[in-house]
Amino acid sequence: MPGRWDAFASNYEDFERLVTLILARDYSGLDTVRRGPREFYDARQETPDGPIVFEVKFFLKVGPGQRREIERVLQRMEEINPYKVVIVAPVELTAATLDWFDYIGSRYSFELEWFGESWLDRKLREYADVQAAFADLLTNRTESLLDAVVSSLNTVATVDEARQALNAGKFSQLIGAHECIWLDVKEGSYRMEDDASAAELLKDVAAFANSDGGLLVVGYRTLSEATVEVVGEIRPVPKVLVDTDRYRKTIRKNIAPHVRGLKITWHDIGADKGILVIDIPVQAETDKPFVVPGPERSKSFPSVGVPIRDADATHWLARSDLQRFLSAGWNGGRSHTSGPLNESD
Repeated sequence: MPGRWDAFASNYEDFERLVTLILARDYSGLDTVRRGPREFYDARQETPDGPIVFEVKFFLKVGPGQRREIERVLQRMEEINPYKVVIVAPVELTAATLDWFDYIGSRYSFELEWFGESWLDRKLREYADVQAAFADLLTNRTESLLDAVVSSLNTVATVDEARQALNAGKFSQLIGAHECIWLDVKEGSYRMEDDASAAELLKDVAAFANSDGGLLVVGYRTLSEATVEVVGEIRPVPKVLVDTDRYRKTIRKNIAPHVRGLKITWHDIGADKGILVIDIPVQAETDKPFVVPGPERSKSFPSVGVPIRDADATHWLARSDLQRFLSAGWNGGRSHTSGPLNESD
């Protein structure tokens, strides 16, 4: 079935999504990167010879304007010193444009390749489910494309698999994962100059500490699917908005007791952007609960709160539950002393 690629003219982002997901089928460990003002490639695969980067363009012709745009992209590619650059577009090179493409390729140290309409059509025939999703996307304009192909990706299923994928730089392996008791994904970074954002960081970290640990990952967009949030695409955050040292100091100062083994890692993926991972390991039961400054606080009447992780959401421990746990500890302590709980012998 040849692709009706011109139908994407009104929404080229759907075309880019389709292509990057097809590429993820063919290239193991591919990282897909959603474009921003300073990003200049759509997907990247690390190889022993260097990175292979993919630039997806919705071109229906290769005229002077398209040629200039490609030449600008190739000039910027030199910044990351790739092994190979692949241009993907729904148009074939003619004899004249092939001569031009060979010429500009000779000016760079990296290899240059073109995946055109015939390559795209072949991939649609090769992957039946992608072909079905392609047709459905054209008719219904839904998000079903992601659902149709996500099963083809090597999506992580456990917190240990997620840790391994992130540490290895295989960021696309989180795509398709559901937010759950051990995974919380953010599109925007925590802003320490904003009290509400700083309080959210404390609440999120303490909630995982009060559970069985987990990962806070900043730099992905989620999509709503029924009653759950699904990791949909990589949305790297600017490095200038991330202050890992300040995060550590804020957490240490405001969460009690100390969260042991906490790791805050910045993964740079180029263009001064990246993925932030806050890894909270399992904490000793004798250290729980971990408390943070309460949502209602003042200098005269300081309060604390106990955040907890409930499935894919973070909540405050209810006042009745908090009173019950405090009562159990209070009465248990009093059974071993004839005086007040905190009175020394």
